[in-house]
Amino acid sequence: MKAEGILQIPFMRTAMRELISQGRIRLPQLEPADGKKDLAQDIALLESTVADTSNQAHKSLDGLLEIKNIRVHPNVRLRDFGRFMLKQAELTPGFLGSICDVREDQPRVLQFMVRCGYSVAATVPLYDSERNDIVLVKFFGDERIPIKMEAA
Repeated sequence: MKAEGILQIPFMRTAMRELISQGRIRLPQLEPADGKKDLAQDIALLESTVADTSNQAHKSLDGLLEIKNIRVHPNVRLRDFGRFMLKQAELTPGFLGSICDVREDQPRVLQFMVRCGYSVAATVPLYDSERNDIVLVKFFGDERIPIKMEAA
């Protein structure tokens, strides 16, 4: 069971560039999420995308989809793009639930995940011994199980 995906909501590139050139919006300074990507790729992505998420099958926990990243452009936050992208990822077939982690110093992201039905499973330093990360899980209920209809 392998699922790797990147979901994107395209944005009107011309409109975004116009807003940037007018100084009406500024692109945030992003650090590469995985340490490998070029920062220019992230900026180019934000110039053409409202929101994106990436996910994969968890490497050691069978049946769990790992949500790797969710980003929503700062100018369109609080419009349910993040919730929509998360729901699309959760609909990836073949998983019993999903897992993600949030840095402890990101309370708004943590609140968002809890509002989306995730529960705190653990607080541990995953990436940096000086900082805790909060591991969240969500198990999908019966609504995810296809109903088999028998012909009458």
